[in-house]
Amino acid sequence: MRSIEKISLQEFISNMNSYCVGNPTGQAFCDNLDLLEMGSLQSLSCQNDKEYLNRVDRMLRIIMSIVANPHISNKREEVVTRIEQAQQLSEEEFTRVLQDGSMWKRHRAKMVPENVYYYQHVDELAIYENQFICLLVDLLDKDLSLYSDFYLALLPSYTDDRPAVMDGAASQKILRKIDLLRKRINFIKNTHFYKVVSKIKRISRNVQRTNILLKDNLYKQAFRFYRQFISYENEGVVYDDLQSYYFVLIVKDLLNRGFTFDGQSAPMFDGEWCFSNAQFKLKLNFDKALFGFELSICDKFSNHSARHLLLLSPTISFSEIKIPEQNLWDTVEAISLWNCVAVDKPDKKPVERPLTEAQLVALWLESKLAHPIANVDVYARYCPVCKGTGIEITDGVHVCKRCKSQYVFTRNDNNDTILWLQRIGGVK
Repeated sequence: MRSIEKISLQEFISNMNSYCVGNPTGQAFCDNLDLLEMGSLQSLSCQNDKEYLNRVDRMLRIIMSIVANPHISNKREEVVTRIEQAQQLSEEEFTRVLQDGSMWKRHRAKMVPENVYYYQHVDELAIYENQFICLLVDLLDKDLSLYSDFYLALLPSYTDDRPAVMDGAASQKILRKIDLLRKRINFIKNTHFYKVVSKIKRISRNVQRTNILLKDNLYKQAFRFYRQFISYENEGVVYDDLQSYYFVLIVKDLLNRGFTFDGQSAPMFDGEWCFSNAQFKLKLNFDKALFGFELSICDKFSNHSARHLLLLSPTISFSEIKIPEQNLWDTVEAISLWNCVAVDKPDKKPVERPLTEAQLVALWLESKLAHPIANVDVYARYCPVCKGTGIEITDGVHVCKRCKSQYVFTRNDNNDTILWLQRIGGVK
């Protein structure tokens, strides 16, 4: 996730935790859910992204000033050197030479000192505060890479359904800015400062407050930016919070569709949450291992059921999702902040004009709960999705050979014959 989205997620989780304190049971949580404010995490406004990139620009200029004139530590270290290379010896150093016979060498009839103990002062560049600066440079480089991937994905390409107009002007402006910032980072990484300090093992991201970070104006600005930049120290926490965010979106959408909480759910954000309406009984389960949700749907009139798995992706490329054995579910899909796709589809890019997360959740649920009134004689022979005629029927479940759509016939509480689409396929 980009830093802007992490910050927005952190704000939502803070609001949600306060809401849960006042609504500790599942029933209270659902009854008052309209009171919980939640905005989109996408922050796709070019203006917002421009403001963030301008902040990064200012920070890189500050870092370049630090690199040009960094704080250094002048440390005193003892060395053994030849006497002609030593400068003035202290009384302590002279005494140690007198006491150490290995420092002396016979020269004719005399013993003369050949080597001496000597303290020299060395400038140390790789101090803690400069290690912090290198850490910040690396984090900014990683974040700008995410921004670059994001806006590259938004650029229209000729293979994306062959658009009539391929503008991409908004993305291009942002990409130019990102390219400029990454060039500055490359410049910093090629400096003597970065090459020397980066050889030291990286410090913890839990950066300690030091006098330099709190009092030196340039280092202080870098430290303040860092504290705002870091939303989560542990990426696992990001995943848990994103799962809570999507759980609220799913529950909100179900309640808006007329589903009611049945009072049989497990403790907050754990176990099984049950909902029902006139047509369906639902069970929503958290899947911590696969990082997502399992949705089980049972039709009250026919007793037919379907199982769906929705995986969550914090990245635009869906690169971090864990793809399980797909035959355990009727559908296995993945949702990110920008798109919802079947995991077996090779094209997992966001659309050029993304839907909000709430709209993506609504489309996903609609594809699982669609149940229009239908003519059995017609749609037992013709696929309701692609109009294909190759329909396989097993125990009342119809599967289209052409697009893989899956559906059953049942009835509603008015005794109308309806077609429940358990899986909506696509023409291949």
